[in-house]
Amino acid sequence: MVKKIKKIKSKEERLKEAISIRKDLANHGLSPEMPGVQKLCKTISRFVNTGDSETIIVRLPEFPNARIQLICSARRQSGINVLYDD
Repeated sequence: MVKKIKKIKSKEERLKEAISIRKDLANHGLSPEMPGVQKLCKTISRFVNTGDSETIIVRLPEFPNARIQLICSARRQSGINVLYDD
């Protein structure tokens, strides 16, 4: 049986995704000065530098009924999701 080798993103690819994610955050009205967004930005920077996949969820006091999920993936498309509580 032949194992399929999965391609890992280059630092340049990760940086392009990071820029896109930061634009998405800004488009949702989320400023880098907000404490929860600062945590997201640190995770994004770590992903760009190391390439390690990571998923985190943060709550923002400014949006009590929403959670922001950040997915940094070495093999798939990275991005953010806004999750709303019922």
